[in-house]
Amino acid sequence: MRRKATKGKIITQKEFEILRNIFADQDTDESGVVDFQEFLRAFEVYPGGHNGPASILRRDTAACVFSQMDANNDGVMTFRELLMAYYPRCDAEYVDRIMSMYEPKTDAAT
Repeated sequence: MRRKATKGKIITQKEFEILRNIFADQDTDESGVVDFQEFLRAFEVYPGGHNGPASILRRDTAACVFSQMDANNDGVMTFRELLMAYYPRCDAEYVDRIMSMYEPKTDAAT
């Protein structure tokens, strides 16, 4: 019996943590969301700087990518929206379940 391909249908904890870290790095003002300016700046800090991805990615292209990731069009991208964009084969219910499973639990008493 052949196993069904699951690429893009399952979010592993390792992938979740990697994307969480990338998102946290982009969220420079620590607001819990990434706005378009933070999204643009993220390309400037990766290896190569101005000679790397930022010089290849035009502002209008970046705006198009950002608007597709900002699913509710409120001008900011949440981590949930990032996951939904990165894993388009996963439905919202699955992404919500994964987020509740993998998000670090905070102690209300602290």
